[in-house]
Amino acid sequence: MLDFKLSIKQLSSENRQDFYAVHRAGEYTDFCLCGYWWVPNSDGWSERTEQEAIAQREDLFSRKISDGYLLYKDNQPVGWCQVYQRDELPNLVNTFKFDPDADVWCIGCFMIIPEMRGMGLACRFFAMMLVDLQDRGIRKIQAYPKTQSGLSANEVWTGPTSLFQKAGFKFISEQSGRAVWELNLPGSVLYE
Repeated sequence: MLDFKLSIKQLSSENRQDFYAVHRAGEYTDFCLCGYWWVPNSDGWSERTEQEAIAQREDLFSRKISDGYLLYKDNQPVGWCQVYQRDELPNLVNTFKFDPDADVWCIGCFMIIPEMRGMGLACRFFAMMLVDLQDRGIRKIQAYPKTQSGLSANEVWTGPTSLFQKAGFKFISEQSGRAVWELNLPGSVLYE
Protein backbone atom coordinates (compact mmCIF):
# COMPACT_ATOMS: atom_id res chain seq x y z
CA MET A 1 0.00 0.00 0.00
CA LEU A 2 1.30 3.41 -0.97
CA ASP A 3 1.83 5.99 1.74
CA PHE A 4 1.38 8.85 -0.70
CA LYS A 5 -1.29 10.06 -3.11
CA LEU A 6 -0.76 10.07 -6.88
CA SER A 7 -2.87 12.08 -9.30
CA ILE A 8 -2.65 13.34 -12.85
CA LYS A 9 -3.79 16.52 -14.55
CA GLN A 10 -3.93 17.46 -18.20
CA LEU A 11 -1.53 20.28 -19.01
CA SER A 12 -3.10 23.72 -19.17
CA SER A 13 -2.02 27.32 -18.69
CA GLU A 14 -3.24 27.02 -15.09
CA ASN A 15 -0.56 24.43 -14.23
CA ARG A 16 2.18 25.80 -16.49
CA GLN A 17 4.48 26.50 -13.52
CA ASP A 18 4.23 22.82 -12.52
CA PHE A 19 5.21 21.88 -16.08
CA TYR A 20 8.27 24.13 -15.91
CA ALA A 21 9.17 22.83 -12.43
CA VAL A 22 9.21 19.21 -13.65
CA HIS A 23 11.44 20.05 -16.61
CA ARG A 24 13.82 22.15 -14.52
CA ALA A 25 14.16 19.29 -12.01
CA GLY A 26 15.22 16.83 -14.73
CA GLU A 27 18.02 16.57 -17.25
CA TYR A 28 16.58 18.99 -19.79
CA THR A 29 16.05 22.30 -17.94
CA ASP A 30 14.38 24.79 -20.31
CA PHE A 31 16.18 23.62 -23.45
CA CYS A 32 13.43 21.45 -24.92
CA LEU A 33 10.17 21.82 -22.97
CA CYS A 34 8.74 19.10 -25.19
CA GLY A 35 9.05 21.20 -28.29
CA TYR A 36 11.08 18.77 -30.41
CA TRP A 37 8.14 17.11 -32.15
CA TRP A 38 6.41 20.49 -32.70
CA VAL A 39 9.09 21.85 -35.07
CA PRO A 40 9.09 20.91 -38.78
CA ASN A 41 12.42 19.04 -38.52
CA SER A 42 15.49 18.80 -36.32
CA ASP A 43 17.60 21.23 -38.37
CA GLY A 44 19.26 23.66 -35.97
CA TRP A 45 17.84 21.93 -32.90
CA SER A 46 21.20 21.79 -31.10
CA GLU A 47 21.52 25.58 -31.46
CA ARG A 48 18.13 26.21 -29.86
CA THR A 49 18.17 28.55 -26.87
CA GLU A 50 16.17 28.29 -23.66
CA GLN A 51 14.43 31.54 -24.60
CA GLU A 52 13.27 29.98 -27.88
CA ALA A 53 12.01 26.92 -26.02
CA ILE A 54 10.07 29.03 -23.52
CA ALA A 55 8.60 31.17 -26.32
CA GLN A 56 7.48 28.06 -28.19
CA ARG A 57 5.88 26.55 -25.06
CA GLU A 58 4.18 29.85 -24.17
CA ASP A 59 2.77 29.98 -27.71
CA LEU A 60 1.26 26.51 -27.16
CA PHE A 61 -0.23 27.71 -23.87
CA SER A 62 -1.67 30.83 -25.56
CA ARG A 63 -3.33 28.60 -28.17
CA LYS A 64 -4.77 26.42 -25.36
CA ILE A 65 -2.96 23.32 -26.63
CA SER A 66 -2.90 20.62 -23.98
CA ASP A 67 -0.29 18.16 -25.19
CA GLY A 68 0.17 15.99 -22.15
CA TYR A 69 -0.23 15.12 -18.50
CA LEU A 70 1.53 16.03 -15.30
CA LEU A 71 1.97 13.52 -12.48
CA TYR A 72 1.57 14.71 -8.90
CA LYS A 73 2.81 12.94 -5.76
CA ASP A 74 1.09 14.42 -2.72
CA ASN A 75 0.15 17.44 -4.87
CA GLN A 76 3.77 18.09 -5.95
CA PRO A 77 4.58 17.80 -9.67
CA VAL A 78 6.97 14.90 -10.26
CA GLY A 79 6.40 13.68 -13.82
CA TRP A 80 5.39 14.61 -17.35
CA CYS A 81 4.16 12.74 -20.40
CA GLN A 82 3.58 14.38 -23.76
CA VAL A 83 0.49 12.82 -25.36
CA TYR A 84 -1.12 14.36 -28.39
CA GLN A 85 -2.62 13.69 -31.80
CA ARG A 86 0.24 12.29 -33.84
CA ASP A 87 -0.58 14.12 -37.08
CA GLU A 88 -0.34 17.52 -35.33
CA LEU A 89 3.36 17.01 -34.52
CA PRO A 90 5.23 17.82 -37.75
CA ASN A 91 8.72 16.63 -36.80
CA LEU A 92 7.32 13.30 -35.63
CA VAL A 93 5.33 12.76 -38.83
CA ASN A 94 8.29 13.84 -40.98
CA THR A 95 10.79 11.70 -39.06
CA PHE A 96 8.78 8.51 -39.46
CA LYS A 97 7.11 9.45 -42.78
CA PHE A 98 3.70 8.52 -41.39
CA ASP A 99 0.64 8.59 -43.60
CA PRO A 100 -2.10 10.77 -42.13
CA ASP A 101 -4.34 9.07 -39.56
CA ALA A 102 -6.32 11.42 -37.32
CA ASP A 103 -7.22 8.59 -34.96
CA VAL A 104 -3.63 7.96 -33.81
CA TRP A 105 -2.33 9.65 -30.67
CA CYS A 106 1.26 9.39 -29.52
CA ILE A 107 3.57 9.40 -26.54
CA GLY A 108 6.18 12.00 -27.47
CA CYS A 109 8.04 12.32 -24.18
CA PHE A 110 7.97 10.64 -20.77
CA MET A 111 9.82 11.63 -17.64
CA ILE A 112 9.86 11.29 -13.88
CA ILE A 113 12.06 13.76 -12.00
CA PRO A 114 15.36 12.16 -10.94
CA GLU A 115 14.77 12.05 -7.18
CA MET A 116 11.46 10.21 -7.67
CA ARG A 117 12.76 7.46 -9.96
CA GLY A 118 12.87 3.85 -8.83
CA MET A 119 9.65 4.11 -6.79
CA GLY A 120 7.31 2.57 -9.38
CA LEU A 121 5.78 5.94 -10.25
CA ALA A 122 6.27 5.56 -14.01
CA CYS A 123 4.05 2.49 -14.27
CA ARG A 124 1.35 4.01 -12.08
CA PHE A 125 1.47 7.28 -14.01
CA PHE A 126 1.21 5.47 -17.31
CA ALA A 127 -1.74 3.38 -16.12
CA MET A 128 -3.67 6.44 -14.91
CA MET A 129 -2.98 8.24 -18.15
CA LEU A 130 -4.15 5.31 -20.29
CA VAL A 131 -7.40 5.14 -18.35
CA ASP A 132 -7.99 8.86 -18.86
CA LEU A 133 -7.20 8.65 -22.58
CA GLN A 134 -9.59 5.73 -22.95
CA ASP A 135 -12.28 7.68 -21.07
CA ARG A 136 -11.72 10.58 -23.50
CA GLY A 137 -12.42 8.26 -26.44
CA ILE A 138 -8.84 7.81 -27.65
CA ARG A 139 -8.55 4.39 -29.29
CA LYS A 140 -5.02 4.13 -30.71
CA ILE A 141 -1.72 5.26 -29.20
CA GLN A 142 1.83 4.96 -30.51
CA ALA A 143 5.18 5.27 -28.73
CA TYR A 144 8.69 5.67 -30.17
CA PRO A 145 11.37 4.46 -27.72
CA LYS A 146 15.02 4.39 -28.73
CA THR A 147 16.29 0.86 -29.36
CA GLN A 148 19.97 1.20 -28.44
CA SER A 149 21.18 -0.36 -25.22
CA GLY A 150 23.07 1.44 -22.45
CA LEU A 151 21.32 4.79 -22.92
CA SER A 152 21.50 7.40 -20.17
CA ALA A 153 18.33 8.77 -18.57
CA ASN A 154 18.40 11.91 -20.71
CA GLU A 155 18.56 9.77 -23.88
CA VAL A 156 15.41 7.84 -22.97
CA TRP A 157 13.19 10.90 -23.19
CA THR A 158 10.54 9.12 -25.25
CA GLY A 159 10.15 6.51 -22.51
CA PRO A 160 11.73 3.09 -22.01
CA THR A 161 10.62 0.16 -24.15
CA SER A 162 9.78 -1.86 -21.02
CA LEU A 163 7.10 0.66 -20.03
CA PHE A 164 5.25 0.17 -23.30
CA GLN A 165 5.68 -3.60 -23.30
CA LYS A 166 4.21 -3.89 -19.80
CA ALA A 167 1.21 -1.80 -20.86
CA GLY A 168 0.43 -4.13 -23.75
CA PHE A 169 1.83 -2.10 -26.65
CA LYS A 170 2.76 -4.19 -29.71
CA PHE A 171 5.95 -3.72 -31.75
CA ILE A 172 5.17 -2.38 -35.25
CA SER A 173 8.50 -1.44 -36.84
CA GLU A 174 11.93 0.09 -36.34
CA GLN A 175 13.52 3.05 -38.11
CA SER A 176 16.83 4.78 -37.47
CA GLY A 177 17.29 3.55 -33.92
CA ARG A 178 13.67 4.06 -32.84
CA ALA A 179 10.91 1.51 -32.59
CA VAL A 180 7.24 2.14 -33.23
CA TRP A 181 4.99 0.51 -30.63
CA GLU A 182 1.20 0.68 -30.76
CA LEU A 183 -1.72 0.07 -28.41
CA ASN A 184 -5.40 -0.17 -29.19
CA LEU A 185 -7.66 0.95 -26.35
CA PRO A 186 -9.38 -0.66 -24.61
CA GLY A 187 -7.10 -3.62 -24.21
CA SER A 188 -4.07 -2.42 -22.35
CA VAL A 189 -2.64 -4.38 -19.47
CA LEU A 190 -3.15 -1.85 -16.71
CA TYR A 191 -0.68 -1.99 -13.87
CA GLU A 192 -1.75 -3.06 -10.40
